[in-house]
Amino acid sequence: MLNIKKDEFDAYSRLNDLAQKGSLQVISACNLGDVEADNIDVLVVAQNSSMADTGCMIEVELAERGLFTRGEKLTVNGISGFIGPAPNERLGIVDVMIAADMVSETDSSYTGADLFFDLMEDREIALHCISSEDTHFEAMTHLGIIPFARFMIFNLFVEPQLATLAKDSLALGSSMIINGGRGPLLGSGSLHSTARPSLSCAVDCFAMDKGLMFPPQPGQVAQNTLTLAIPVWDRENVRPLLDVVTKMVANRSEQEKTVLRRCEEQMVGELASSKFRFVDPGPAPYPTILTPTKRQRH
Repeated sequence: MLNIKKDEFDAYSRLNDLAQKGSLQVISACNLGDVEADNIDVLVVAQNSSMADTGCMIEVELAERGLFTRGEKLTVNGISGFIGPAPNERLGIVDVMIAADMVSETDSSYTGADLFFDLMEDREIALHCISSEDTHFEAMTHLGIIPFARFMIFNLFVEPQLATLAKDSLALGSSMIINGGRGPLLGSGSLHSTARPSLSCAVDCFAMDKGLMFPPQPGQVAQNTLTLAIPVWDRENVRPLLDVVTKMVANRSEQEKTVLRRCEEQMVGELASSKFRFVDPGPAPYPTILTPTKRQRH
């Protein structure tokens, strides 16, 4: 049982030291069963959330240096993306952002979410660029040769009761596992509210595991997965936290049970091997996604 308060000096370093020594009692949500509350130091819980507010920034090479000044329009498998400012100056290289809900200009059934899964499968992606000189360039690429590819998630919704009880694990800069890859919490989501809390976060595509994502289904948007390691600092919150997580697990579909169990097992394994480390959020009080701000919606 943890004997550390979250706002103690060096609390997170001590937490990592205990993890490295194998002294933490870590349990996943899918394996709660009849575990005694006093025997839990860290609770690992995964959940899924719509990919609708997800973008992917990639850097692609279209031509040799000096053949065009700037890319003005770039389609990726027919989807016209948002071109970034750099690198884009006579380098033949362009940054482009694709959103999950964008639709191909040539195939109305093909979306940005489909493109994301094609990237994760390392399939070839077709590029077509129109330059500022009105010249056209075409190329093929795939994730294995792309130098930069990153998911930017603007709204990863969290079950409200879980967000409230786990707020101390949702401080700015906290580490989490997103789609199988470790990434930082950047802050609250753009649609965050007290009633419907959401996160903004980022993760490199190269670190993600396509098997820990939910691909698009007929009538259903693709989904990201989020896995949290929640230190049980306050014993008074243990029982309410376990009750909320138990209900979350009970409400999982069969497909969700399979994928989210794998997510939780990955986190438990990384904690046991010290691959996953808790990030110290800095001097208390820690700003969390539930910290009131002037712009926060209610």
